[in-house]
Amino acid sequence: KTATEFPDNKTITELLKEQVAKSPDLVAVEHNGLEVTLKELDDISNILAAEISKKIIADYKENDTKTNIVTIFLQRSSNMIAGILAALKAGCAYISLDVTSPIKRSELIIKHSDSKIILTESIYSEKINKLSSNNDVEYIYIDEISLKNNIEEHKLETSNTSCYDPAYLIYTSGSTNLPKGVVANHRSAINRFFWMWNQFPFKQGEVCTMNTIAGFVRSVLETFVPLLKGVK
Repeated sequence: KTATEFPDNKTITELLKEQVAKSPDLVAVEHNGLEVTLKELDDISNILAAEISKKIIADYKENDTKTNIVTIFLQRSSNMIAGILAALKAGCAYISLDVTSPIKRSELIIKHSDSKIILTESIYSEKINKLSSNNDVEYIYIDEISLKNNIEEHKLETSNTSCYDPAYLIYTSGSTNLPKGVVANHRSAINRFFWMWNQFPFKQGEVCTMNTIAGFVRSVLETFVPLLKGVK
């Protein structure tokens, strides 16, 4: 059997909202001994999404263009996952770049995708300066934002994101030529998630490891398949 029934009119952020309502206090991410619950992850991503939205509005006013690709330049961590969720909540698609990749590759991907915002941490400021020197981009340092702000100050407008809108971009290795970008929308991603849930239950109480570096398609599955089922 290859056919799988799934809600073909929903977005990833809608599925997240449903799961947060079901199990807000379940641990979503554990990294370096720090545990973050679904509700905490949701709140942090709302704060970051508000920061992204500010950049989008400013860019639109200045250049009459709308930024819709956010680059995530972070190691695997709760901040990386919060950043990914924030990009989606802001109505954008995301690209996740491996911080250990050659600068030239990252620079090419940012330019090719026309990404205007980089979400990162100040520990990578030297690399970010190199990336932004030849690209018209702005960056947001997560560790310089107060993530303990009153969440009421960061309520987001309801996103007009459709299930057919892009959710993420994955770039090929470029081993035979320049890296090529592949776009996946929310609907196709959720289709894959539901297939995996049908094959592998992902029951609460189980633990899923994230061992694929950012930028590979498996990292998308390792991020969302457990998260949207309330599995750490």
